[in-house]
Amino acid sequence: MRCLKNLSFVGAFLSYGVIVVDDGSSDGTADEVRSHFPEVLIVEGDGQLWWAGATELGMREAISQSNCKGVIWLNDDCLPEEGTLEKLTKFVDDYPDSVVGGVTFTGLYGVYSGFSKVAWGLRKVRLPTEEEFLECDSLNGNCVVFSKMLIDALGCDLRQKQLPQYFGDSYYTLRAKEEGFRVCVSGSAKCQGIDERDEKRKSWIQSSIPMGELWDDRRKKGSALYWPARAYFFPRFWGLNGWLIAIAPYVRMFLIASVRLMPLSLRKFLFKGRQ
Repeated sequence: MRCLKNLSFVGAFLSYGVIVVDDGSSDGTADEVRSHFPEVLIVEGDGQLWWAGATELGMREAISQSNCKGVIWLNDDCLPEEGTLEKLTKFVDDYPDSVVGGVTFTGLYGVYSGFSKVAWGLRKVRLPTEEEFLECDSLNGNCVVFSKMLIDALGCDLRQKQLPQYFGDSYYTLRAKEEGFRVCVSGSAKCQGIDERDEKRKSWIQSSIPMGELWDDRRKKGSALYWPARAYFFPRFWGLNGWLIAIAPYVRMFLIASVRLMPLSLRKFLFKGRQ
């Protein structure tokens, strides 16, 4: 609801069709949306879509509309500033062989935008200037615009089965780059992000959660440590080196486990810069 209220505030309903993918929620979300935003199209999932499946479903519904010119990915914890969507869609209208994302600011935990593909994985690009459309290799999926031409070329396949929650956005935009599309991030297209990361996504060194519980995340689809996703994504784009990238967090966890033998108060003092 917060996201939809923001879209109404910035006038997005006047220019864009809005689709909400409701993946089997049980908290009354769909009824609340219908009550306050009857113009929104709600697409129902079965509760097993995760981020990639929900995004695929929304994309397919969008391009099935006869007047569809392109698709905007927008996470519900991302609030575009006034003019952001217009800047991004105009760029894609002018350059349909491109995909472009905005910059999302989340305060304490940094900025989400674009990435460069380097030997050891994906590295965040520098923050582009206000006038700049900075070329990169991949985009964070918070707020991204695609032309229908690009979607027709790539399809709506984010590899839901292999990459249910993490890496689907990187997979799709890296594929766009492979197929010759221009990938870039706009410095003037800004969003405010609501960072809702839980304790497990903060510094492992300072966390009070047992290492065994963190280690169990490698089996959970909603975790960036989910092993099947890492084992598919990194070798797909980095070859044999991708296996080293995939296992790196687990090696790091073994090393951190020894540091975690220290009392929490001492860890916070020694590593107070780590969030």
